[in-house]
Amino acid sequence: MLNQMILAVFLGLSMMSLAGCGGGGGGSAAPAPTSAPTPPAAANNVVPISIGAGASPRYINSLYVSVKICAPGTQNCTSIDRVLLDTGSTGLRIAASALPASFELPNKVDANNQRYAQCFQFVGGNTWGGLKTADLYMGGEVAQKLDLQVVDDSSFASQPAACSNSSASSGNFLSDGVNGILGISSAVSDCGVDCSGQVANPVYYVCTNTQSCTSITMPVANQLKNPITLFANDNNGSAITLPAVPVQGAVSVTGSLIFGIGTQNNNGLGNATVLQVNPGDFTFRADYNNATYVDSYMDSGTNLYVIPNVNNTIPTCSDSDKKAKNLFCPTTSLDRSATIFGQNNLSKVVPFSVGNASSLFAQNPSFAVFNNIATASSKSTSLETSSFVFGLPFFLGKTVFTAIEGKTTPSSTPTPYVAF
Repeated sequence: MLNQMILAVFLGLSMMSLAGCGGGGGGSAAPAPTSAPTPPAAANNVVPISIGAGASPRYINSLYVSVKICAPGTQNCTSIDRVLLDTGSTGLRIAASALPASFELPNKVDANNQRYAQCFQFVGGNTWGGLKTADLYMGGEVAQKLDLQVVDDSSFASQPAACSNSSASSGNFLSDGVNGILGISSAVSDCGVDCSGQVANPVYYVCTNTQSCTSITMPVANQLKNPITLFANDNNGSAITLPAVPVQGAVSVTGSLIFGIGTQNNNGLGNATVLQVNPGDFTFRADYNNATYVDSYMDSGTNLYVIPNVNNTIPTCSDSDKKAKNLFCPTTSLDRSATIFGQNNLSKVVPFSVGNASSLFAQNPSFAVFNNIATASSKSTSLETSSFVFGLPFFLGKTVFTAIEGKTTPSSTPTPYVAF
């Protein structure tokens, strides 16, 4: 479905290598950020999240969470940190290198005991590997018998040609200390009806041995699931809470991932504006710069704003600046706004600023968090020119809710929706 495509297109941006880059910058001040949300009290449905904390940042604006996985029904467990938290994809994907050599999980197999595998593609590469089953623990929440992907398992078959030759493929998507991706979008499954009825762009495979894999269709019920849907009670969505940062950026920030919407005292919608998204592809309309972009979306896994740059009205950084190449470099900071429209006839204005990426990165090389970096959407596909992507900078200074399709919440607006 369309959702799978937009996830794949832009999550790769969060893997943009900016080692040694940092913040700072001149120009006029950015719009006053939204007041920092009050951190939730410790509870069984809250886990910590961070950007840049505890390590010299390899990637800017990359939001991390930790997970614990166990062999189903056992206490044979391992904890994994530096897992990218992504509201733009669905399912858990773990790098094989993050798992202890002695840690084993059962394979997900078909009726003939043949192993299932997956090739999920992103701009920055793809995640090829076998599917396994585990119990997932996050805070006090448990997703039992969750199917997940183990990426780049050396004991598994090499990538099929259809995977390695894809336009999005450029090697293993998980590398350099990124240990996985936790996808918690509005979707219940990672591919939906697209993968259940055709294999023109293969995602799922069945492997007869370590060298022979064939693309297959996969029923929605058997695809990788949004782990939240398997929680006992807090299973209708999530909220990401992050503090605001100054215009020059910050070394690191910590926040909270809260499971459930209106299921406990700490996850109510409060005064948030609820905006229903397209139930087919989870996009919404965004108006920006006197134009309408009907396939827009929010994505914590994209590390910047991705903005249609009609007529090149915002200058880009010099190609000679390898750290900021393809990003925007206006002479002075630009104060802009976009308006998001929900299918429930509500709308909300989102003020944002676009800073000079070269200056921001040069002045504070240890900074990992910025609220004002952006790039132009590619013109290579009609989808990308019809999208305004509200990446990680949008989440700073807010509590942003993501409600899962088909679930019930206290809001009168049917799911799926976003709210902030």
